[in-house]
Amino acid sequence: MQIELRRVSHNARLSEETECFAADIYIDGKKAGEVKNAGHGGCDDFHPHTLQTILDAYAKTLPVIYEGLDNDAELLVGELLNAHLASKRLARMTKSKLVIVRGGKCYTVGPFKAAGFERDPAVVARHVKAGDLCLNTLPTVEAVKHLRAAHG
Repeated sequence: MQIELRRVSHNARLSEETECFAADIYIDGKKAGEVKNAGHGGCDDFHPHTLQTILDAYAKTLPVIYEGLDNDAELLVGELLNAHLASKRLARMTKSKLVIVRGGKCYTVGPFKAAGFERDPAVVARHVKAGDLCLNTLPTVEAVKHLRAAHG
């Protein structure tokens, strides 16, 4: 089963205890419903409500996300939302800077004005040392995983 969030609307200013967001949930390419959270510490609101039951059952088949917590629809959606937000952050960062993971920490170098700076071997060689990981040159999904690991 492939679960994805689309049409994600996130408002960091309104996020107090939880993320304030709304999104459409697609299962295997078809819209299954919607999820939202007002950001005041409450649970996610799924529409239709049966969608939460379907996602709860699916989440239980996945590897444990957080030690000591049972997987459920909210953890699953939270992970999808966090990956979406990290992907957007990565896109902003790599637009004009090299993003490097060095020793488990994330660093940026730049800004660079010329387009294609991340493909210029001279630029990369000047800033990326042996053992570094340049996120600009990785596929987005892999780069997001490294960014999330480096940022915690």
